[in-house]
Amino acid sequence: MTKEEKFESIFQKYYTPLCNYAYKYLDNWDTSKDIVRSTFLKVWNNWDTFSGALSQKSYLFRAVKNTLIDTIRKEKRMGISEDGHSVLLASSETEMDSFIIRSEIMKSLNKLKTKNRKIFMLNKIEGLTYPEIAKFLKISERTVEDNMARAFKALRKDLAKNKNIY
Repeated sequence: MTKEEKFESIFQKYYTPLCNYAYKYLDNWDTSKDIVRSTFLKVWNNWDTFSGALSQKSYLFRAVKNTLIDTIRKEKRMGISEDGHSVLLASSETEMDSFIIRSEIMKSLNKLKTKNRKIFMLNKIEGLTYPEIAKFLKISERTVEDNMARAFKALRKDLAKNKNIY
């Protein structure tokens, strides 16, 4: 099978799923298709790297995801909305609100007991599951569950007092 035939086969197999994946993030079919076409162009131009990838599907989805991130960042920097109008001010206000909320959450996290904070961070920031945390810290899963419950309760209580959040 020639390079062109292999490429055509991969394009036919993954074009629609990749467009659907991009559309979930952008809610715009034209831009989604442009991103996928751009990704396939990059694949064609870097065929040696692509053909050596262990999982072509993973490679393609990762490439589309990276292009999506770049596109969203670029649109955010330029302050362009779907209808083409400037949203820079609203975006800045939203970013400021987001920064304030994250800041308040971090303050509340720092008020947690050390063990509760450590377990919470391992789960919510590092993405570890309860069994993984239990194994890592050499404690029971039940202890992990109890500490997470205490952390959530303390965070809810502390954040409810905060006027910047509610």
